[in-house]
Amino acid sequence: MASSSPPPPAEIVESRDLRFEDRADRGINVIDAETGVVVAELAPGTHGFIRGMMRGLSRDRRVHRVGPEVPFTLARWSDGRHSLSDPSTGNVLHLAAFGFANVKEFADLLPETTSTASLGERQVRR
Repeated sequence: MASSSPPPPAEIVESRDLRFEDRADRGINVIDAETGVVVAELAPGTHGFIRGMMRGLSRDRRVHRVGPEVPFTLARWSDGRHSLSDPSTGNVLHLAAFGFANVKEFADLLPETTSTASLGERQVRR
């Protein structure tokens, strides 16, 4: 019986630090923490998966007395996985566990799939 060696460890190939800002109309602005650019506007009542994930992570931040000014890190790994991590609490969500459509909601926020030219046209509203 041949033995197989473990795959090489995955590395982050793309990432973006993001802040999520509630709007008065109950929408959410997703902001690139480095540039301050709004990379997506989530209309009220849309993007339930992102909203649910952020509610849970924000609840944990309140327990740790961490505010919204500290960004989350969204990453794509060399093996194709995506993760959302909160460096302030140590929480890491491996998004594949929630299904492809939910991974895509977050993956669309990475620089490779979001460009400044399309921001005016693409207000993420599903």
